[in-house]
Amino acid sequence: MTKNSAAAQDGSQQAGSDLPEHWPWPIPKMLLLALAGLLIMVPPMTVDMLLPNLNALAEDFGQAPAAVRQVVPFFFIGLGLGHFIWGPLSDRNGRRPALIAGISLYAVASLSAAFAPNLSVLLALRVLQGIGGASGFLLGRAILRDCFQGRALGWAISVSSSFFAAAPVVAPVLGWSIGGAFGWRATLFVTTTYCFVTLALVVFVLPETRMKSRPLSADYLFGGIAKILANRQSRHYLFVATVVAATLPLMLSNLPNLFVNQLGISRLALTLILSASGSVIVLGQAMNARVIRHFGSRKACLLGAGMTFACTASFGALTATGWFGLIMLVALTQVFFSLYLVVYTNATALVLDPHGDQIGLTAAFFGVATTTGGSTMAALVNSLSDGAPESFALALFGFSLVVLILSAKPLLQRAY
Repeated sequence: MTKNSAAAQDGSQQAGSDLPEHWPWPIPKMLLLALAGLLIMVPPMTVDMLLPNLNALAEDFGQAPAAVRQVVPFFFIGLGLGHFIWGPLSDRNGRRPALIAGISLYAVASLSAAFAPNLSVLLALRVLQGIGGASGFLLGRAILRDCFQGRALGWAISVSSSFFAAAPVVAPVLGWSIGGAFGWRATLFVTTTYCFVTLALVVFVLPETRMKSRPLSADYLFGGIAKILANRQSRHYLFVATVVAATLPLMLSNLPNLFVNQLGISRLALTLILSASGSVIVLGQAMNARVIRHFGSRKACLLGAGMTFACTASFGALTATGWFGLIMLVALTQVFFSLYLVVYTNATALVLDPHGDQIGLTAAFFGVATTTGGSTMAALVNSLSDGAPESFALALFGFSLVVLILSAKPLLQRAY
């Protein structure tokens, strides 16, 4: 029996259990989860390094703070577009070659962005950063699906996301300290270095986990997408993940304005608030892993959606009655980041799980729909918003209400 067929058999036998009993891959299980977390960390490292420096960026380019906040959704738009490149390529040529190409593209775009002469060029390079960074974000999840199945997949994604939580702890502090000392452009040199380190780990540590080569044909691409959409579980939770994905760029693009320009706190204070979110992400994922092991991903997704809705509804009600303030916004930030990934990771597992024979394409389609769709919604809301707390609270409440309704529907109807 080959190594890959053994992995497939093991995953099949253990579907629905907590962990595979046998581990056929030539890499320790926790090291694989940590490396997948590092790959998935590329987007938050890219975004969180720059967030504390948005006002400095605006001053450098002579732009209003509201204009430069678009560096967040533009990166996410590129992130979504890149999925359709790296997913099918990884199904045909393997995860490792696609990762090497994608991370290299990201490094070139990141280094070029450090020399951007104006905001328009920077936004274009942010899209290229997103396209390259999509390789790690997408294939980190695809690698987990190659090695895990069923309830174990939800557990693996949750654990890997705990490593991923290091990004909001480290990145804002690095971004603030390096940006304050050397300027916002210097933060892009740091993200470039991070990608070179990740690239070295892929080359020297990561085994090839793809089980079967798939052709890059129209039948495979369009037939595979049709198969995803024909599966009721995948179709439904793809919609859940797309809506919840809109809340992340919405939060990240508005928090600097709300904290610094509306409430007048310092960049250092903003950095510390963003860094603290990493700790609550770990707590949220620890809770998520425990719920998954006992109740499964569907109930864990609903629990996260319900708690998120309660948080955003409370924030919206208090803001509408004139109680918007620092303590409220800090509480919202911490609770949101602890719960956002609870919903997203479970929806991810539920979309990917039925499609192990075409996981690269499935993860790609998932990424395009959630990242591009969610980022486009966030960019549209930002373009229609005046940046006031009331507008932000209303948009966040609306998204969280839709996510709650969608998360509850399968359990109420017992559809799946």
